[in-house]
Amino acid sequence: MTPVLHLAMPALAGFAAFLILHVLVWQWLASTRKGVLALVICALVCYVVSVIGCAVVLTLPLRVHLWTSLPLFAFLIVFYFHLYFAVDRSLSIRILGELAKSSNGFATHCELDAVYPRQDMIERRVEVLRSKGYLTATDGNTYACTARGRFLVRLALLGKRLYNLRTAG
Repeated sequence: MTPVLHLAMPALAGFAAFLILHVLVWQWLASTRKGVLALVICALVCYVVSVIGCAVVLTLPLRVHLWTSLPLFAFLIVFYFHLYFAVDRSLSIRILGELAKSSNGFATHCELDAVYPRQDMIERRVEVLRSKGYLTATDGNTYACTARGRFLVRLALLGKRLYNLRTAG
């Protein structure tokens, strides 16, 4: 085994174990608990177990590989989280899934609205923004950005300008 692979082994083994554990845990975990915290706990458990396993099997002390394995493992986990949540939370993927599942391969606006009501989608997002402190409801139908919301949107708009991104939904 090459020295680089030897030093990366705890990260690679931990990531492989995480992928397997993620699939297994998600089979029995309630959907309300499937989130970032559960993924982070799974990731940490797998990394610690892989470090212990590599220390026992490969006689690889922590001080030798920590500077390479921990950043590599963190990179792999963050990359995976981005992919996972892009698929899990994507309305576009959900709509395409509904089309693929339909018997004739297409759906009308009304059929899609029955599954993903536009009004409910907006109301849920507004409620999340309100509960997180990004906006306030001035009355039943009027909302305003809080200072925290303005700060967040300024950062987002700066990023859009830096990357020359257009408005997308």
